[in-house]
Amino acid sequence: LHLRRLARTQVSWSDAEHRADLQRLWGGVFAVDMPEGSLQMEVSPGWKDMGFQSNDPCTDFRAMGRLSLGCLSYMVRHFKARAARIVVDGTPKRDYPFGAVGVNIVAGAG
Repeated sequence: LHLRRLARTQVSWSDAEHRADLQRLWGGVFAVDMPEGSLQMEVSPGWKDMGFQSNDPCTDFRAMGRLSLGCLSYMVRHFKARAARIVVDGTPKRDYPFGAVGVNIVAGAG
């Protein structure tokens, strides 16, 4: 029941917990902090480089909501080097849609 509720919870930049997980996701993959307080944090081509479909990852999380954000955030916290390698070592750039695949794996498990 709790997991279903998380899956239905829309991810939003205005939610402090969601924002923190999005920042961890970015920092875990790119190993640089997001610029605080700027639109560059919320809308950036870096999200597409990470494998999301748009410059704002919140739109991609609509399929599995907060649950998929939590799972991707967990991966970059506990398997940071692997997650970064998946995204950064892709040739050509954006070769592996890490963000979109992560959301779809969570959807498939549900």
